[in-house]
Amino acid sequence: MKISVFYDHLLEACEQQNITIQEALQITKSCGIKGIEINLTCLLENEEFIMKTLRALDMEISCIYEFYDFGNSTDLSYGKEHILAAKRTGADKILIVPGFLTEEEAFIINQVSNNKDATTKEMNKNSKVLQMKESLIELTNFASKSNITVTLEDFDSNTVPYARANQLLWFMKEVPGLRFTLDTGNFVYSDENVLIGYELLKPYIVHVHCKDRGIEENRDENGTYNKGMAACPTGSGYMPIGEIVTKLLQDRYTGYFAIEHFGADNQIDFIKRSAKYMELIG
Repeated sequence: MKISVFYDHLLEACEQQNITIQEALQITKSCGIKGIEINLTCLLENEEFIMKTLRALDMEISCIYEFYDFGNSTDLSYGKEHILAAKRTGADKILIVPGFLTEEEAFIINQVSNNKDATTKEMNKNSKVLQMKESLIELTNFASKSNITVTLEDFDSNTVPYARANQLLWFMKEVPGLRFTLDTGNFVYSDENVLIGYELLKPYIVHVHCKDRGIEENRDENGTYNKGMAACPTGSGYMPIGEIVTKLLQDRYTGYFAIEHFGADNQIDFIKRSAKYMELIG
């Protein structure tokens, strides 16, 4: 099993523990973690140092992610730099967050998201969604020439057209070569069942974010699957991560499992506990 962690978590750990990034990475490596997930802008700001430090520890970048506004802009120059950065650094996958809709636009699509045909109809009517699709088509084609895989995840927001399973399925079918990063903790944001999302999108999964969620007493009681969004170490919340990881391994998944817990009050402790859990179920 290959485990990675978000570089942002390590930067937070440096502030929380008053340690250097090298020390944070050493601790991470000792937990059996080999890769990091990193934001493109963060990487480009200090690429030489980051790559030198990773190589000294025999670590690598598992995925590079970035946010875009493809619904309102046709400029793909930074997206292509994203792909070139992946090629330079040896990362074979990138994650693109292609943009946001207005609340009104998103509501129209979200209210029919449990119906595949209705979702398809509304996605095809929205000009911003169609522009996102066209941008992803061009970038996925550009990336394929360097053997880089472009992915989309189930993003936790009410204003994106790729938070829900049928929305993501539309993108997977409309963009040749686009693949799915499964975030185990994000379908509940839209009150969807991650296990149903997993089964629907299983053929497209090439990367996994192992994000758990903690129960919150003040949650919306009308939610079926959403019992809270609290940050917690992987394996300590209510998400069925063990079941999902087992299914993936049985299906011969060989990609990375990235532990994720933004907002942790003690990232080093969370990283150690998350890595230990992944080791036990792997």
